[in-house]
Amino acid sequence: MSILQEKQRKRQDLASALYASMTNEERVIYNIIRGKKEIRIWQGDIERETNIPNILKKSIKLLISRTLIKEVVNIQNKSKKVLMATKF
Repeated sequence: MSILQEKQRKRQDLASALYASMTNEERVIYNIIRGKKEIRIWQGDIERETNIPNILKKSIKLLISRTLIKEVVNIQNKSKKVLMATKF
């Protein structure tokens, strides 16, 4: 096995471990953000799609701290926070 394949395997193992440790709500939010791929999604749109407003902010902060998603500045509206997956 080459060095590149070993690194990719370690990355996949780490990602699967992070995914396994998520709650159901976090998985739903992550899958919505990840499903958008290069397109950013606004936090309000996620709230409308999931109908879990109480846990949304906490779950987003947790996903950001695990570096699975990131906040990106919206060019048209600087005060509007949009989210994007770090890996597709």
